[in-house]
Amino acid sequence: MVRHWFNRAALGCIMLWTGQACLAQDEIFVSNSNSNAVTVYALGANGNAAPLRTLAGNLTGLSSPSGLAVDLVNDELLVVNKTLPYSVTVYPRTASGNVAPLRTITGALTGLDDPRGISVDTVHGEFAVANRAGFSITTFARTANGNVAPVRLLQTMGLSSPWGVHVDVTHDEILVANN
Repeated sequence: MVRHWFNRAALGCIMLWTGQACLAQDEIFVSNSNSNAVTVYALGANGNAAPLRTLAGNLTGLSSPSGLAVDLVNDELLVVNKTLPYSVTVYPRTASGNVAPLRTITGALTGLDDPRGISVDTVHGEFAVANRAGFSITTFARTANGNVAPVRLLQTMGLSSPWGVHVDVTHDEILVANN
């Protein structure tokens, strides 16, 4: 049985009906919207497996996390939160417990509008966010923090409630999953 169907150097993310999960460094990261948490499991976990670690609590800023991305180059975890005020919170990849984010992107200038998906572009030092209600993709500098405007905004008739986004750095393309 072949377990690893993606290139480990590239991050493989899959959308699930119950949320979003990302595979990175032999771990599965899962956003838990109803419990405001991110849980991390061993790649080979099976059945009723306990998480390796859980990121949750009032200091985390997690608020209905819907999408996540793992940046293996900078060893960070990025999470989009779909409850007002909309935000992207960034943590050390191995964060566990009730820890504050390293950075938080939130506010009127951000253009975040019911964010659902996120993807990291380590080649250009950016990340892209799919905004369901905003019918848009907003792109930010990797180190963005606070109430900052995106470096780019993609808003077109072809976007219809986008839920997922993937930046393909090999082909220099952005792939969007519309609802």
